[in-house]
Amino acid sequence: MRGNYSIMILPSDGSRVIVFKIGRWLVWTLLILGGILLVLLVGVGLSYNHLWARSERLKEVMAENGRLRATLERLSLIERDLRDISLFRNRLSLLLGYPSVPKADPLPLGNDRPLANLPLIWPMEGWVTAESSRVGLQIVAQKGSPVRSTGDGVVTFAGWREDLGKAIIIDHQNGWTTVYGHNSALLVPEGKRVKRGTVIALCGGGFSPHLYYGVRRNGVEVDPREFLIR
Repeated sequence: MRGNYSIMILPSDGSRVIVFKIGRWLVWTLLILGGILLVLLVGVGLSYNHLWARSERLKEVMAENGRLRATLERLSLIERDLRDISLFRNRLSLLLGYPSVPKADPLPLGNDRPLANLPLIWPMEGWVTAESSRVGLQIVAQKGSPVRSTGDGVVTFAGWREDLGKAIIIDHQNGWTTVYGHNSALLVPEGKRVKRGTVIALCGGGFSPHLYYGVRRNGVEVDPREFLIR
């Protein structure tokens, strides 16, 4: 690599020839630097392409997430609307007539059932009227129709009350209690532990046999139709 390289410039007008002398080390240095620069440019180009591809993929993922969020919001709105429609339908039917009550025992019985203490089933088969002065339900049925516990619990009252006649009250824990009034016969005593679906009384007699069914949460009456299984 010793010695020099000569670069000659020959003017077209015949004037003096210009000669440049460059050392070989400088030429090789420029070549090496050029190679390094070329490698860097290629690397930068590849990295840019990779980053661009990832950026585009990220945009697609974000757009897909946006579409999924929008879909979930629509499903949530649909679920809320269906729930509101169901409640409105039941309340409207109460105002217009005597809707049929589903069978009182739609849930499977057993010892290891989820939400066993919650009053989720209908206490009796019959017809719901809109003439009850309380928040609870007035269910008309034939005299002697079986009245069932709507959830697991303990009978805390079984006797006569001025406002309910022959009545049963069941404590379902966690602040939930249910009331069954206007019965013709009581079949369980106070202190008895009952399961969901257990027959606890018989529907009352008189001119219009019916059952008053009420649900209380921490002592406050709530509408049983909000969570009864239909």
